[in-house]
Amino acid sequence: GWRCDGFFIASTKTVLDPNDPGFGAVDIPHQFEESYHNLWQKMRTILAYTHDNYLNDFDYFYVVNDDAPVVVENLRRYLGVLEARGLKNEKTPLLTGEIVGRYTGGGSGHLFNRLALRRMVKDVLPVCRPDDKTSADDRYIATCLGVGMVDSVDDNGRPRFHGRAAHEIWKESSPGRRV
Repeated sequence: GWRCDGFFIASTKTVLDPNDPGFGAVDIPHQFEESYHNLWQKMRTILAYTHDNYLNDFDYFYVVNDDAPVVVENLRRYLGVLEARGLKNEKTPLLTGEIVGRYTGGGSGHLFNRLALRRMVKDVLPVCRPDDKTSADDRYIATCLGVGMVDSVDDNGRPRFHGRAAHEIWKESSPGRRV
């Protein structure tokens, strides 16, 4: 995160002691119990917190779990590609990541521009499945927001976002090799 222009760690506990694991985490309470099967409620509160505290500070917001590797320099280059396509502006909502069917796969994270985050929090979250408990937060984000997702492959058709472990991708791209 230190390579980003800003970041925070969402948790169910604020950790102020630098000697404690999780130091710097921000307590963002959510509806219902702490559980993998309650990711939608976690995501709703993380997006709302991000909107309320950082909307005017950044052009893009990348929401990703702690187990997803991110090469920030590559992400910055991709943002340059999006800007060259005119997608930074406040007229076009942007949602992208690893496109899986008709939604962005949660494992690789979700990239919003400011307009998409604003719409998600102000227009969508209050009315779209506000009381559901599910691990399908990735599907809910795409279907609730209802914007066309920007394809994230490069000019050679290679994906920029990966929601699976690197060794799985390598094995797939290198048939016959033993892992």
